[in-house]
Formats: sequence, C-alpha cells, structure tokens
Amino acid sequence: MLGSRWIAPLRRLGPVLATIVVLCGAAPALASAADRYVATTGSDAANNCLTQATPCLTVQHAVLQSGNGDDVNVATGTYAESVTVGVSVEIDGPFGGTAGGDPSRGGAGEARIVGVGTNPAITIEADGVGIQGMALGPASGPAAAGTTGVHLDDFSTTTAIVDTLIENVARGVDLKDGSFPIMVFSAVHGAGDAAVVLEHVEGPFFADNELTDGDGDGIRFAAGLAPTTSITFDDNDVFDLGGGGVLVESGALAGGEPMHGNRIAATADPGLTAPAGAVDATDNWWGCNTGPDTAGCDDTSGVDPADVSPWTVMTLSAAPTTIATNGAASDVTASFNTNSDGDDIGPPEQGVPDHLTVAFSTTLGAIDPTACTCGGEALATLTSGAAAGTADVTATIDGESLTTQVQIVGPSASLTPASVDFGSVELGRASRLQSFALRNTGVVPLPVDDVGFTPPDFADFEIPAGADGCTGRTLDPGRACIVKARFVPTGSPGGRSSFLAVGSNGATVAGAPLSGVALTAAKARLAPIAPVDFGTVPVGQRSALRAWSVKNVGQGDVTLGSIALTGEYANQYLMPTDRDHCTGTTLSPGESCSLRIRFAPNSAGGKPTTLEVPSDAVPTLESSITGSGTTAPAIRATPSPLDFGDVAVGSRTRGRNITVKNTGGSDLTLGAAELTGSETDQFVITRDTCDGVTLAPREFCTIRVRFAPTGAAGPRNAGVQILTDGPPATGELQGNAIET
Repeated sequence: MLGSRWIAPLRRLGPVLATIVVLCGAAPALASAADRYVATTGSDAANNCLTQATPCLTVQHAVLQSGNGDDVNVATGTYAESVTVGVSVEIDGPFGGTAGGDPSRGGAGEARIVGVGTNPAITIEADGVGIQGMALGPASGPAAAGTTGVHLDDFSTTTAIVDTLIENVARGVDLKDGSFPIMVFSAVHGAGDAAVVLEHVEGPFFADNELTDGDGDGIRFAAGLAPTTSITFDDNDVFDLGGGGVLVESGALAGGEPMHGNRIAATADPGLTAPAGAVDATDNWWGCNTGPDTAGCDDTSGVDPADVSPWTVMTLSAAPTTIATNGAASDVTASFNTNSDGDDIGPPEQGVPDHLTVAFSTTLGAIDPTACTCGGEALATLTSGAAAGTADVTATIDGESLTTQVQIVGPSASLTPASVDFGSVELGRASRLQSFALRNTGVVPLPVDDVGFTPPDFADFEIPAGADGCTGRTLDPGRACIVKARFVPTGSPGGRSSFLAVGSNGATVAGAPLSGVALTAAKARLAPIAPVDFGTVPVGQRSALRAWSVKNVGQGDVTLGSIALTGEYANQYLMPTDRDHCTGTTLSPGESCSLRIRFAPNSAGGKPTTLEVPSDAVPTLESSITGSGTTAPAIRATPSPLDFGDVAVGSRTRGRNITVKNTGGSDLTLGAAELTGSETDQFVITRDTCDGVTLAPREFCTIRVRFAPTGAAGPRNAGVQILTDGPPATGELQGNAIET
C-alpha cells in the first residue's frame, strides 16, 4: 500500500493540494480491500492469488483477480509480460528507497515487468492506480523504439508512481488526457525518446525524480486537445541526456507554469525549450553559477530570459575558518539555497533536488564527503591532521567548482619565565616555589593535557599538590593559567637539569629549561659558643657590648631567621637592631655576620639567658649568657653622734665603739678611719678594725674612740670618716669639758 511518505512533496502544491487529496481520498485504489501475491515460482491455474504461500505467476493474472482497492504484491524477479490495469489497484514491488538510493535497485532485489514487444510494461485504464517499488522495462539497453514504461491514454485520474525505476524504454512515462497524475521518488534512466511525455494532463505533480542517462529529452510537454495545466515540476534531476532537458511544444502549456528547484544540466540539446511566458523556470540549477546560456551551463536559447532568471547558485562555506591541528573539525557546507539575485530559496522550496553528488576535496587534512544535498545543502567535515597550513577546500558539481579556505594552525603557547635556575639547594630540602604563566598565544583554544618534567633529572623537580592550575583546562586565545614548580634534589651532590613541558593533543606546545645544584647539608657555626658571663652590673646600669659571630662553614647557602634571647631573664639583655647584622641574612659558604649584646639588669641577682640563632641549617645555634645585677653600695656608722657627756679637763674617757655596717647591695672595701673637724685633738682613735676590710652586704666592723679634753672648759665636737671604694661612712663625736 502507498505509504504516507510520498504525500510530503504534495505540500508544495498549495491550494491545488486540496483538490488532489480529495480525489485521492475518493479513489478506491487507496483503500486496500485484499492483498494479492505474485512470484516467479507461482501458478495462475485456478489461483485467486490471495495466499502468499501459493502466489500467482503473472502480474496480469493477479490484476484480473483483483477488485478496487486491492494490493498486488510482486515478489523479486523478472516478469516478461505487459500488464493492463483496468481496476483501481496498487502494484507493489520491493523497492523502498528514493530513486537511485536503494542498494537493491537494478540488482537481484527488484521486481521487474519488462513488457512484451512494443507494448507498455503497464497500461493504465482505470482511476486511482498506484505503482510503487517496481522496476519497469528491460534491465539493459539500448531502448527499443516504441517501448514504454507506463502508458495512460483514457482520461484516467490520480495515477501514482512512487519509488519506481523505469529504464531502457523509448518513453518512460507517457500520459495523455489524464488528470492529477503523481510521480515522486522515481527514476527514468536510458529513455530513447523522452523520460516523461505529458499531453493534455490536468494537475500533474512530478517531484524528486531522476530523469537521466537517456538519449532523448527529460520531460516533454506535447500539444494535445488542450494545454496541460496546473503543473508541479519541482526538485527533479534532469541530467546527462542526449536530447533536451525540458521541451515545451507550442500550445502545450497554459502559460506561466512553475518549474523550480530542478537540476537541468549536461543535456545535448537546450536544457529548456519553451515559448516565451510558457513557464516560470526561475530558481533552477543549470550546471554553473553564471546561469543558463553561459559557458558550462545548459542552453536555454530561444527562451525569454525573464522566464529563467534568477537561477540557483552554489555557495561554499566553512565554519570555523580556523581550526587546530590533530583532529579539530570544520563543517563545510555547499549550499544551493540562494539564487543569483541573492535571495534565499527556503522551504518548502529548495534550489536543487535531493541526492545530488557534490564532490569535496582538500589540499590539507582529510574531508569526509557526502553524496546528499538534502534540503539544498551538501555537508562535509574537514578534519585536521598533524600538519598546519592553509586547507583549500573545494566543492565540485557539474564542472562548477568553488573553493574556500580553512586555516589549520598548530597550538601556540608560551611559558613565562622562559627558563629558571633554582640555584643551590641542599639535598633533601626544597627550593622556593617558582610560578610559571602558561599563555595561549595562538588563535584556537588550547587544551592542556598535562604539565610535567622531562629527563634527565625529572625526579629532582616537582609540582606540589594544588600548584597546577593548568592541567585539564582549555585556554581560549590570549588566556593564561599558573603552574608552580620547585627544585627538590635527592641523591648525590651536583648539577641537575630538566624541562618543564606542557602537553596538548599529544604534542609538547611550550616548555622551559630548569636547572639547579644539589649541595650537601648546610652548616653554620656560632662564636663564642661557650657561656658568656657579663659579671655584676648595678641595677639600672648597662654593661659594655659583647660580640658574637655566625659563620657559614658548609657548602650551601644558609639563611638565618630572627635571632632572639630566650628564657626568664631575656628582658635583662639588650641586642640593638643596628648591631644585629644576622637576622634574615643569607650567608654564602664562608661568609659570616656579627651581632652585639649588652647586660642591663633591672633587678638584683643572677640573670641567665640563652642566645638562639635559627636558620635553614640544623640544628639551631645556641649560646648561654649570664650576669648579675647589683644594687648601689651604702655604708653607715652608728651611733652618730657618739656623745661622751661631761668629762673633766685633763682627764680621758674609756674607749667607746662606733659600728660601721655595709647597708648596700654590693661589697665595699674600707680604708683607715680618720678624725675630721677643728677639735680633732680632743678625741683619739684607739682601735680601727675596719682599715683594709671588705665588707659584704650586711657585714660590719668597729672603730674605738675616746674623749680626752684639754684647755678651757666647754663643749667639744669632731667627726670620724671611713673612706671606701664606694661612698664614705661618717659619724659625729661630741663631749663637754668641765673644770674640777
């Protein structure tokens, strides 16, 4: 039964469609009543052809057994007969593809009615006859004169020919005095006189057919009882003919009949021969972009130019026009959806029939062509290889070639900095992190597949976790990412080298040479390292500065940290910043630095602390420091005053003691006691236990003094003084001389 697929082209009919659909709906041939079966292994004897297992032998017998609306199913094989159809039936063969597109077409999978002598393969004498999926005519040529594939000559209506191959006959389809015939997705090859002849036919609908490879015309509109009217002749391939493409005899058409979207090319006679105004043959492909009547295009001489202009042109484009190497793709489109006036030829119209072959080629890369111009476009894909350059992509059809260019560019990237020397690093330690900026300097996106190191010393360099901001990203042109690397030498001392490589699509697109030197462990020495004693310093006073030095005695650089004093009494010492030349310093092998410290106690007593020198060498250097804070010296003599009372002139008292005590916080060394004042002759120091004595804090000594007045009666006064290595001790002496 005719499928719904053939109805799709009818949508281009517009208002005429309603009439055809009504007629087709009214025709009993489109309503299946029974299935009849035919096969070359069957028999016509006493057979009504209703059982597939026991088919009839001839198509004619099955038709004669059929009633209106029956389907005659013809199995694969060749049927040497001519069939006359006098009822509304559908004759179905195995073909299911469009003309020329079924792999079995022309081969073992066809059901072919050859025709006997000059009798048509099928003669139609009823309304609503359908032919689908059949092969008609001899399998090989040349075409014999007077032979026909399908003949209609009795005012029948709504004949439908779908998915049918007609070949090697004088006339493929010869329709006269009929109405609303339909021929879609079919092919007429090798016609000796004309592929299609229409004479006095109302509303013929011919679309998506191949009328090719014949010695005669493609389609001929013959003059008859009245003109053929309301034609649809769209999207047909009229090509490679020994006659003309479209021949319109005088009076054959009513005038202005539309013919669009056809390929009319490579015909020996003019592609179009028609009286002026008989057809509207605009938007057809004539074999070249310059249009009919030009070199390479079909001739339409004698036709009013207005009847064929504008015409369909081929355009070629590629997107994108710049692609990367190694498998990138550009979509190439050969389009026939524009006419010579620059107007779009859009659905439901299109500039050429489907299934034309457009040949694609390229000078660089690989192109996967298509043989289909479905929807007026032929599509192909250009895929790049490893080579960069300009790909000239060419599309060719009917000798017309267009070329467009696609730039195939390799990925381009840069690393900044371009190279890095990490300097000297101790074995087992890590250098500083070095940032590298990877930038896409090309014109296509750059996928970053990996970032790593190459031999010889790739194991001595690393990208720490979280430091690779590039791998797995795709950088648009001009964009950048950051990756960080460092030098981590192991093994033995010596130079190291590697290469930081960036991979994209299996190739290295950027890189930076890396180098470094592995050293044995760094060593530093602090001097003096023995304990340093600042001695005693009075509280509130400062000692002199004492010096320390730090020297790099290893092979690698040593970077010193913040030097500090630690411990409970660290605040009792001062390390002036202008005398600290070590904190934060990097010492090369053999270099040294110095620092100075002073003791400044703020309380009495011993003040031990530790000098610590941290560095990237191990261990931390230390030096012990001590000092004692002392209070100010003080001494006191008591009693003061020492009063001897009344003593007779010329007599003397017994000796009395003055106590001298160290009341300060440090030792005092005492000298000899001496009397002071104007009356020193009235007193006598009889014993001095302090002379030359060193008194520790709270120790004491004594001086004995007596009063021996002379002269007139009256009071006597003097002083006593004991010199020390600190402040002196003084006391007062007094007595009263009396007469007896």
